[in-house]
Amino acid sequence: MTTYQILQEAVLYGLLQKLEQRHLTKDLVCRAILAGDRRRIRMFERMEAVGHAMLTALRFHDYRRAVRYLLVFEKLCRRTGD
Repeated sequence: MTTYQILQEAVLYGLLQKLEQRHLTKDLVCRAILAGDRRRIRMFERMEAVGHAMLTALRFHDYRRAVRYLLVFEKLCRRTGD
């Protein structure tokens, strides 16, 4: 792996972690479960699935696909309104 690829991977991991720490917290998920808010629960499930897909793309060094998944994850974060 080149230095550029290592840097790309580190940046993508960092961005995903930053978004997860802000929008996919245990507190928000627990509140949605306790309130019985099925819409938010489904949104959190989608966010988690997209995050896992991005991590899989990174494992296989498919950076373009990882960026696309990151953009989808960010769009889902904006939809939650937090």
